[in-house]
Amino acid sequence: MRTQSRSRPARRFPRRPVRRFPRPSPRRLLRPGWRVVVAGAVALTAIATAAVLVASGPSPPRNPFAGTATVVPDAAWDDLFQSYGDTSTAWSGGDGAQSLLLPGGATEWFFADTYLGKTDPDGTRPPLNTGLAHNSAVLYRDGSLGPTYAAPAGTGYTDTGDYTWVDPPPAYPASRYELINGDQVIDHGTVYKFYQLADRDLHPAGFGYKLVGTVIESFSVNPVTGELTPAGGAPVRVEDTAGSDPVIWGAATLVSGGYIYIYGVRPYNGTASPFPLYLARVPVGGLAAADAWQYYDGQPGCSPPASSWTDSPRLATALRTGVSAGFSVTDVDGTYVLLTSDSSGRDSSGGGTSSDAVAYYARCPTGFSPSSPEYGIYEPRLPYGYIAYEYRIVPQFSSGRDVLVSYSTDTFRVDGSCLGESYYDAAVYRPRFLDVRLPGIRGRAGTIADPRAQAPPAFAAPAVPPSLESLHPSGAADHYVASHCRPGTPPAQAPRLTVTSGGTGEVSLSWTMRPAAMWMYTIVYCDTSSTDCGASLTSLSGNDPACTPAAAPNGACGFILDWAGTTGGLRYLLPGNTYEVQVSAANAVPDSASSWSNVVTVTIGQDGQPVLDG
Repeated sequence: MRTQSRSRPARRFPRRPVRRFPRPSPRRLLRPGWRVVVAGAVALTAIATAAVLVASGPSPPRNPFAGTATVVPDAAWDDLFQSYGDTSTAWSGGDGAQSLLLPGGATEWFFADTYLGKTDPDGTRPPLNTGLAHNSAVLYRDGSLGPTYAAPAGTGYTDTGDYTWVDPPPAYPASRYELINGDQVIDHGTVYKFYQLADRDLHPAGFGYKLVGTVIESFSVNPVTGELTPAGGAPVRVEDTAGSDPVIWGAATLVSGGYIYIYGVRPYNGTASPFPLYLARVPVGGLAAADAWQYYDGQPGCSPPASSWTDSPRLATALRTGVSAGFSVTDVDGTYVLLTSDSSGRDSSGGGTSSDAVAYYARCPTGFSPSSPEYGIYEPRLPYGYIAYEYRIVPQFSSGRDVLVSYSTDTFRVDGSCLGESYYDAAVYRPRFLDVRLPGIRGRAGTIADPRAQAPPAFAAPAVPPSLESLHPSGAADHYVASHCRPGTPPAQAPRLTVTSGGTGEVSLSWTMRPAAMWMYTIVYCDTSSTDCGASLTSLSGNDPACTPAAAPNGACGFILDWAGTTGGLRYLLPGNTYEVQVSAANAVPDSASSWSNVVTVTIGQDGQPVLDG
């Protein structure tokens, strides 16, 4: 736990790994009324290079679907998180949603990569004032969300701060490691949260990190307010090498029959048997007492002999394959339901994609086998370049075989300025919800508990309207990202600056930039009559005393930052003095170089009226 944010290198795009994503039929997930042009609209074979969520390669043998579910989007839960993200000025969005019912009746929602800060009135996230956290949480109580749990923002969120709520143990410094969402459970009044330990110095298949083990963080619970306080984390079986193939424990948990069952997966198991599922257990109370775990080393089934459990984690045997890095296991009226993304590796011609949700059924926690009945749960109709992932049943708001399901969405599209679409449309990177009647389960059904209705916010049009935006998905079908969005790459074109008189001692600025996108602009000006502006305005430095904010409004030079807008102005220009003005545009990637506009020279007459040249 930290009491304040720390500085960190800029990272503009929260990301979740994916391997395969064929082109689905489009369905609008954008804000109502928005329309964008998607470049490179042909089928992709891959949009990333890591096999962490969904493995590639040959499809394993599988059973035909035993049935399909009845599914209705849950607008009330969707709107609750959309409204909170738009208005809270704290949590702005997150993925990997996990929920835990607390003793006092509140629910804690845990998130993995998280945006923090305000949402602008046009529904965008301001890049320079949006913070990032590797994990966070939001409390739900009495139909409302809040507060947000993350590192404090101090004077405000910035893109260079790290606002992660829970850091790794001291042996794994946060400068190199991060904790990613796993499941959680309450044991003897203490919350135990399983986090996946990621090493950013290891890059399997070129991906940004490698999962190397598990950390169990404990939290104390305030019974009145529901506030969770991190109390420290313990690493579990970390294998921190480039060639390791660790089991990541705690992807899902289940309390049943006097035991806490802890499910784990091997994300790097290869292509023939993707994501094998493992199982450990500890008696209820065993996490609090630090009891030794037992690991399942038998055949899948509901009457395993005592010898099927071993004290050695290396002897654990996989129950089956084909789960994902984020899933749930839930007892639904005596049927154990494993809900997961479809990691079979099938493409759309085979009837499934990595964004689809499937369920496997068993009669006991140890019963998930290669022959378990498989049910199709949900096939999202996503816009091109989107993914859906980490499907989970939310039991505390479910009723028998009518269950509430949460899942995450993300986009791999960027606009012409390389700005991620999740900044352009804040609604994308937030949890979605479904009301699902599970197939093949008899017994009770009922009403899913919804929060109270939320009034939809009214948004203004962004500075660059959706009709003018062109969005580019990462991947072989569209080479825009590879050629234009590398660190240090300047925009291919430069702005064209126009200056007009704005009245006494004032000028109005406007500029054009192609392609139309949410560029980061810097207006630079210098009074050549009172200071040496150097060889060019591009060489001016903010270290010059005349260029600091303290010198305003009559500073001899200065810099004005503007995101996406293409107009500005200068005031309080001095009679008889001459000014040079220039605008630069930069990409929304780290270490972006700038493209500079033409220079416009402005002389202020003795009567205060501007005389323009350039």
